[in-house]
Amino acid sequence: MVRTKKEDHPFPLLETIIEEDKPEETTNQEIVEVGKTVDLSDDEVDPEDAEEGLAQPGWEWYNEDDKSNQCDEKGIGYTLKKIDYICPQIASSSQKSSGWKLCASKLEFKGRGLIAGYGIQWNIAYDSRQGAYEGRRVITELLGNEDDKYAGKSAAGHFFKS
Repeated sequence: MVRTKKEDHPFPLLETIIEEDKPEETTNQEIVEVGKTVDLSDDEVDPEDAEEGLAQPGWEWYNEDDKSNQCDEKGIGYTLKKIDYICPQIASSSQKSSGWKLCASKLEFKGRGLIAGYGIQWNIAYDSRQGAYEGRRVITELLGNEDDKYAGKSAAGHFFKS
């Protein structure tokens, strides 16, 4: 079977667009102020009479009296709290990741490393936590190095003290 030869159709022509004259801009237009002005005067608030703000849906409030974050200085809870602290610290930059690798090779740790996406999804967090728990000697060494770094300084930037 032989196909018929297709005719060569040229590109369709478009009509030219006629430019319209631009209206003259007037500089004497009135400026209209929209909205209310914000009063930035400092009203004195007595701290004893001040009320705590109401919680908004979707926001968490830090409560100093909350004991749910407290755990013993020994045991698995404290170890996992250290892991939750150090995993995002290590995964946050390539410099800290290379510090992890260097410290792991110095301690002859052959386990898996930390996952850079720590905290995104529960299964990724679980895998990273497992890897960090296996490498807890490396974490102890890194925290010890951080202790040495902050020795004699304010502990404001340092979370764990040994």
